[in-house]
Amino acid sequence: MRLAVLLVLLLIVVGVAASKAVWANGEEEEEGEEDEFAKELGEAAWNLGLALNLAFVAVRWSRRYLAFPPQFLKLALDVHMYGNVALAVPALYHGYTFLGKAGPLEYAIGVIIVVLIASGLVLRYAKYRGLRRAMKLIHSQRALSLMLLVLLLIHTAVAED
Repeated sequence: MRLAVLLVLLLIVVGVAASKAVWANGEEEEEGEEDEFAKELGEAAWNLGLALNLAFVAVRWSRRYLAFPPQFLKLALDVHMYGNVALAVPALYHGYTFLGKAGPLEYAIGVIIVVLIASGLVLRYAKYRGLRRAMKLIHSQRALSLMLLVLLLIHTAVAED
């Protein structure tokens, strides 16, 4: 089941990336087309990531009041994890493309994304209990997630079109 979720999410990301080839229509890229593609990838990562994480938070909060089967909670966690890993790729590509225009705000966003993704992966796959405990402390910090949300909101508000 996890493999199926990962494959679907990767197909979405590959589909977005493949749209560049269709969009270019066989012509040589003009100046700024890559910037436009990276901008669209950043917007897609923002929109899909916001929806994905808000849905996961809603499931986590509602489990106090609703009785979900354990398989549903496991699926929600898998979609959250694999979806964020898949969406980190276009988000970081967006950041890399506009690295020349980046300021402290964008660097902070990139660092927080990498820390959350790395800690989530270690939390998921590490066998050493002490390491898992440390990663759980990092990954489950609501302040870190809220800081990322606020920084992304500021970035989308002030980013140049």
